[in-house]
Amino acid sequence: VFYVSTASHASDSNPGTSPSAPWRTLSRASIGMGTGCSLLLNAGSVWKDDLLQLHALTDVLVGSYSSSQEPGGVVQKQRPVVGGNGTEHSVLVRLVDMENFEMRDLELCNAEMAVILGYTSPSRYRNVTFANIYAHDLMNPNYGPQDLYMGGFIYVGGLPPLTVSDPLPVLSALTVRNSHFLRTDLILATGMNAPSYNLANFSQFLTLNTLSFSRNTIHNCSFLSLFLC
Repeated sequence: VFYVSTASHASDSNPGTSPSAPWRTLSRASIGMGTGCSLLLNAGSVWKDDLLQLHALTDVLVGSYSSSQEPGGVVQKQRPVVGGNGTEHSVLVRLVDMENFEMRDLELCNAEMAVILGYTSPSRYRNVTFANIYAHDLMNPNYGPQDLYMGGFIYVGGLPPLTVSDPLPVLSALTVRNSHFLRTDLILATGMNAPSYNLANFSQFLTLNTLSFSRNTIHNCSFLSLFLC
């Protein structure tokens, strides 16, 4: 288990393995994470323009902890905040080739796209879950005739196969539950190219099976607020 906080005692030179000696930045956490690890963000801490990037890991949890209690207790109403600066093409979390991954109890805000979920190889991937997320103000500020890319919560895509006979990546069991969306262009976007996100042209080359969207609330979102496929 690794801990991240913006409190005064946090430092990227810390081991990051206890609430008393947490890392400070998400970029440091991106380097330190491995398969089977949990990354817990301090409730009440705020990160801005600090991209979390995880690649080719399995059995990973990204969640929260309270500085007043050990993880595993009652979930706090206050969440860690991962935010951007509201500019075009901004992304908060970039996940590539992830399996058995869960993100929960976070606030994601003020970016064009909160989460990029990309797959690069023709394999089967399973179980990606987002739970108890408060996502708001996720929009392309320059959307219009000259820029047709909409912002949102999750963009899902895969790399094109090397040949037409190669199978596509398959993602089974994508779950979004118990979350609240406010002022967000799209909850889930897939099936479109996205060069503006610097994704090496992740696009529609992905098979998505078993999408579960349950017990979520959506307020003041665009008329395309659910899906663009």
